[in-house]
Amino acid sequence: MYEPSLNAGGLAAGLAIGVCGYAVLVLGRYSMNRRPEDKILPISPYALSMLVADYWPPKSWIMNAFAHIKPFLREGSTVVPAIWPLSGKRYYLVADAAAAKKVFNDRHGFIKDVEVYKIISFFGDNIVGTEGDEWARHRAISRKSFSERNNSLVWTETVSTLNDWFRVWDEAIERSADGTITIDVTTELRDMSLFIIASAGFGLHFSRDSMGVRTAGFKMPFVQSLFVAVETMIVKVLAPRWMYVLPIKKLQDSNIAYTELKQYIVAMISEARQGMKPGQVAHVDSEPADLFRRLIAANEEEQNEKARLADDELISNIFAFFLAGHETSAHTLTFALALLALHPEEQEKVYLEAKQQWPSMLDEAVSIPHSVIDLISTRSQWINSAQADYSGLVSICRSFWGT
Repeated sequence: MYEPSLNAGGLAAGLAIGVCGYAVLVLGRYSMNRRPEDKILPISPYALSMLVADYWPPKSWIMNAFAHIKPFLREGSTVVPAIWPLSGKRYYLVADAAAAKKVFNDRHGFIKDVEVYKIISFFGDNIVGTEGDEWARHRAISRKSFSERNNSLVWTETVSTLNDWFRVWDEAIERSADGTITIDVTTELRDMSLFIIASAGFGLHFSRDSMGVRTAGFKMPFVQSLFVAVETMIVKVLAPRWMYVLPIKKLQDSNIAYTELKQYIVAMISEARQGMKPGQVAHVDSEPADLFRRLIAANEEEQNEKARLADDELISNIFAFFLAGHETSAHTLTFALALLALHPEEQEKVYLEAKQQWPSMLDEAVSIPHSVIDLISTRSQWINSAQADYSGLVSICRSFWGT
């Protein structure tokens, strides 16, 4: 009776043939598509580049997240043609304001490269990872969720969270021998932003001292599952499903967080729908101020069932708002504080403005009139400088229509 057996030599030969075949395919595409002026990209400008930006490419190389304008200065142009060898796909790297404006304003000629945003679409489609008619459908529902009521809630939660953070810092200073402490500003602001956006997003007040109550049948409280999901997103993106059986804490935590976060939000969607009073759906402005319930109300208000968002899409949009908001806020505030530290005269102006608006400081800052919001917005040059000169967005991908 014939019994098949593994042949090491045959396996090696097969592997070698496969590698050679792939190499020929790559070289063929590369040779056909490359033009003499093209620079070779050291990494694909897709999801992987965002995940490994801290480590690759090396500093000053093209596509390095921290190189800024240096590669363009070296090339002597603000528009650099390039090619990714493994796919043979050509790109134009643009660091010119006028050209970028043209690209972003022409939504039909230059479409969003949705492939880049698949890493944050694991719950379902969302406004960030869609384009065209699908994007318009998501935007029509999402835009109704933001209002002055929500802005006021963000302000209230910001004041509350700041008080919470400063209380902990003050206690640490009192315990220190020299009356000082050292903090990592970026880390603290990122965590602070998470708390603020989570509170304003879901209408739940979270304390720094507690992650909340764990619901029966769950391993994590809601806010903990939310934070762990954000912290382990790279695991969610890169790890295949079969790896979750391995006894690795990071993998297990990520799996529990994402599984339970979805279960929590599904239950909250059901609760929000049940809590809507007759006639309330038709008037989104009468809804609670938190983003989550306003999004549910706006979706229920939509008369065209085909235009409504599915539950998975609602979950995905909420997560996208939460994820994008806390990173960009923390990044901007980090550089804004650094700019104020470098320019004490501007710091003094900001302090005097705050004292003028709230003579007794935070006791009167819990509620804020719209006139003060407008005043802060028009005089916050330091925030505008941080956003313009130290943008948290390293690159934005667009595709030529039909390519």
